[in-house]
Amino acid sequence: MALTKWGKKRETVKRAEDFLSECCEHLGLEPKMFSKSARKFLITRRWSDDEQDLRRAVYGAAISSTDNEVTAGHFRPSSRRDRHEFLDVQTRELALDELLREKITHFYTTLGSHDVEGVYKAVMDQVERPLMEETLTHVRGNKLKAARILGINRNTLSRKIRAHNIPGAEGS
Repeated sequence: MALTKWGKKRETVKRAEDFLSECCEHLGLEPKMFSKSARKFLITRRWSDDEQDLRRAVYGAAISSTDNEVTAGHFRPSSRRDRHEFLDVQTRELALDELLREKITHFYTTLGSHDVEGVYKAVMDQVERPLMEETLTHVRGNKLKAARILGINRNTLSRKIRAHNIPGAEGS
């Protein structure tokens, strides 16, 4: 059955739920369900007329989900619009701000009444270095791609690589 013949958007979600159940049963996974963000993704994404497109996407998302909930971030982005949605969901799910807040609060609690200077630079160094290392690993050392992903100029990335003394990236 072609997706365009399904008519309403909720039919897409219903069909995706059927594929999700099928996937879990077929692969022996615990039953999973779609989160609100996944439902929104399923409704807003433009699916091809081929039902297999939706099936492949649902199977991939189900496999990448490590718990019983499939979120929009588990779907592989296939278009520029999908990539923006994917990035938005993934960064929200990272909850990096919460983790940093917890660590910084712990730092100041441990510090007590002692004076200290240079906290901003120390924190930025600890965030920047692993962010650049992992991004470079993700793009197999391609500085131009890494810079685009990070949203900075390639020369800025090169300067930061040197400043952080990141091994193996200085000449690439």
